[in-house]
Order: sequence, then C-alpha cells, then structure tokens
Amino acid sequence: MTHPFVGDNLSEATFKQLVTLKSYLRKCYPDNRCTFDVSRVDRLPGESFPQAIARRIAAEYTPEECRTAWMTFIARADAPKPPVTVSPVELDSILGDEPTPAPAPVRAPTVMPATNATPGSLEAIIAGIAERAAAGAVNEARVREIAQEIAEDLFSGVQPREVSVTVNNGPSVTLTERTHPAFEKVLKLAAAGVNVLLVGPAGCGKTHLAGAVAKALGRPFDSISYSAGASESWLLGRLLPTGAQGAFEYHASSFVRMYDQPSVFLHDEVDAADPNLLLVMNSAVGVRTGSFTNPISGARLTRHPDACQIAAANTFGTGADTIYVGRNQLDGAFLDRWYTVTMDYDRAYELESAQALCGDRAPQVCEYVWRMRERASAAKVRRVVSTRTIHKACAALAAGLDWAEVRTDMTAGWTRDELAKVGA
Repeated sequence: MTHPFVGDNLSEATFKQLVTLKSYLRKCYPDNRCTFDVSRVDRLPGESFPQAIARRIAAEYTPEECRTAWMTFIARADAPKPPVTVSPVELDSILGDEPTPAPAPVRAPTVMPATNATPGSLEAIIAGIAERAAAGAVNEARVREIAQEIAEDLFSGVQPREVSVTVNNGPSVTLTERTHPAFEKVLKLAAAGVNVLLVGPAGCGKTHLAGAVAKALGRPFDSISYSAGASESWLLGRLLPTGAQGAFEYHASSFVRMYDQPSVFLHDEVDAADPNLLLVMNSAVGVRTGSFTNPISGARLTRHPDACQIAAANTFGTGADTIYVGRNQLDGAFLDRWYTVTMDYDRAYELESAQALCGDRAPQVCEYVWRMRERASAAKVRRVVSTRTIHKACAALAAGLDWAEVRTDMTAGWTRDELAKVGA
C-alpha cells in the first residue's frame, strides 16, 4: 500500500493538517515515535517543511494507525477538532482501503479551506492530496507561527476528562484532574496487590501518579523519600527516651502505621537509598499478605492485603548515569519483588497545567521547553528539563517577569556548549 502522506510540494494548509495529525498520533499512541520538533525537522535537499513532516509521519506510522488516530480524536466530544471535514469513507479511500460503512455521525470539525480546494474535499485532507506550491514556500519563521497557532487551537477550552474508577465492586470514585497515561495500568496492578516500581525521569509525575492511585482506591497515602543517609528507623520506626524517667519507647514510622491497613505507600527515590536498607524492605514487601518481625520494636507485623506498595526511581537499578550521578545499583532480589512500569513526560498534562499558571502564554513556554528537552536528550546534555521547568517558567511569567529573562534563568549555570546544543 502506498502511504498517503508522501507527495510532492505540500501546501501550508496541508502542513497544518499534518501537524494536527502528529498531535493526534502522539495522544493515541503514547510511545517514543513522532517526537521530532516540527519547527526543526531535518529536511532532505530541496524538501519543504511540509514534505519533511509528511515523510517522518509516513516512516513512523502505518496508514491504519493514522486513520485510527484521526477518527478516534474527532469522535471525542471533548477533543480538539481537526482543520478539515472528512468522512471515514473518504479517509479509507485515500488510505487505499475499500470504503467501510461510516459510523454514527460525530460533531463536524471546524473547516479550514486549503488553497484552491473545496473545504472537506479529498484535496483538503491530511492524506496528502494537496495543492502544489513552490518548495520552501513555508519558511522556518512561518513554521514557528503555525506551530504556535496549532498548539493554541488544539488545547483551547479543553477540559480534563473525568475518570470514574470502580475497583473490586467497590464504590465508584470520580477523578476530575488529568491523569498520566500510565495511571490505568498502575491502578490495576495496585488494586491487585502487585508491588509497582515506577521508573522515569525527574519531574515526570511519579509521585503525583501514586497519590492519584490512592485517591482512586479511597485509601490513605504516605511516602518516604530515600537518600544515602536514610536508616532503618526511617522505614521501621525509632526507640526514643520519651517514657517515664527517660525509658525508651517505640515510635512507629509512617510505613509501619500504613502496613497493616488498606493504604498506598510510596517508596520514593529508591535508587538513591542505601542498598542495605532496601534488603530490610525485601521481607516486608515480598508477598501480599506476608509478615515479618520488626527488629526495632520486636513486634510481628502482618501486611494487610490492600496495603499497596509503590516505589519510584529515575533509573532501572543499573547505577549512576550521566544525569543521575547519585544513584546506586539496585539488588536483584529487590528488583525481583517489583513490577516495573516505565513513565515519561506527559505533554498534555504539561500544557494543561501551564495554561492554569500563565494562561495564553502556555503554548509558547511548552513549545520552547519541549524543543529544549528533545535537543538535550539527542545531544546527551547532562541537564534535566522536566515538567517543573515549565511550571517554574509559567509561574515567573505570571509574576510579571519578561519572557527573555525567564528563558535566560531556565539555563542558569549551563555552559556555552550546552546552550549551543539545545539552541537556547
């Protein structure tokens, strides 16, 4: 099958459609594909920006995936609408398949005519039947403007999707805040009593996700943030001279208090903990209804079957790397007790939370930080460009700082070489 998004000189109108499709594909398939920056996409000799984007999409997604993403998101009542009107039959025809019966009507998306093309016609659709324009008609400056317009159009007025959760025939809990794409998987595992290890970059929402799981399950939530100096008493409690005449008394830790009741407990930054401390944890989290003797209090502790254990780390337990230099290797016996779930930054959440902080400046901040993050990753720059970077920048703008000053402050302490690599 010939891929529909490979053609001759595509127009500016088609460029907008392709970037909109790119956004839908990223939302429908939250993997590591299609992460390129549309304003910096590499072009072949004589290739225009729209052609380059069409080529990249065609290389990373099948026609079926493109159709699925497009039709899934225009069918959602709360979804941003694409810039053209097209029916499923038309889309199937362009993708090279036999037309299939059209599904129930959905709300018509906003029509944006393509040059010399009838709105809603096959020539106006993202499939690449577009008017011909001179190569290079869309320059880099215009690309940036269009990308900004699309970001604003896609997310203006979009409200968080309500998620109703029912676990083990219990009462339904409704979450109105946006949840991470990994939320549903982690919730299912946690409800089943599986120990979950969240691995992802700094500031990608691991702690927030654990708290959302606790809320969905209707259980109390607490956590410990580990470090190289953390001792057994952080986990198991302390003996302090608080009794009569200075007698030592046992004071339970938050982990011990949560252990024998329905709860969600987060062991944060476990790859920064003393390895010997994690060995102590092994007996506590080994099985869903296990028990162990607390060596500090002497009491026998039995884990409640609904005492959920979640851990979070920036590495997979292989030790320090170029960015997370203070991380330790994790013992194989410790890792064997956890189900690993990989997380990454959630751009939809980043944009939504940025809008709450700085309004219509959010797309500008997000686009800048996303581009900086991609380049830093590609160039292996030893810097973290996290969701917190966006939040700090938006808060500074809301406080009245100038955008140029905020951009400079984002990279305070960076070397000239690092700045050059990310284009800051």
